[in-house]
Amino acid sequence: MNEVIELQRKVDDLANVEGKVDKVMDNVVSVHVSVDEMIKAEKELVNEVIRMEKEVIGNSLSVQNTENVLKVQLQQDKQEEMEKEKRKLNLVMHGVVQYTSTESEQRVADDCDRVQELLHIIREESVEY
Repeated sequence: MNEVIELQRKVDDLANVEGKVDKVMDNVVSVHVSVDEMIKAEKELVNEVIRMEKEVIGNSLSVQNTENVLKVQLQQDKQEEMEKEKRKLNLVMHGVVQYTSTESEQRVADDCDRVQELLHIIREESVEY
């Protein structure tokens, strides 16, 4: 009978060990699931960081493009103002013959000669009171 009791005790011990093994297995499965969830969450975070970096880079490029466009526009505006300032004191004379020399220096000289002639005529015709 002692043997039966001893066997029963061993069976009970074995059942206890199996219960403990089942609990350990449940814990292992739970840890495995938690690790999988953590890996998934990490991947999602990495993807979100990548998306945000792309967005920041895109915004940065957009800002740079806008700055470049504004710089070009400002430079064009300055050039236009300089041209206007250069032409501010120009005199436009209608009906004056344009010279057709191929040399720009010769055209300038011809223009200067013609303007001097016109100024001389204007001085002679002007009446002083």
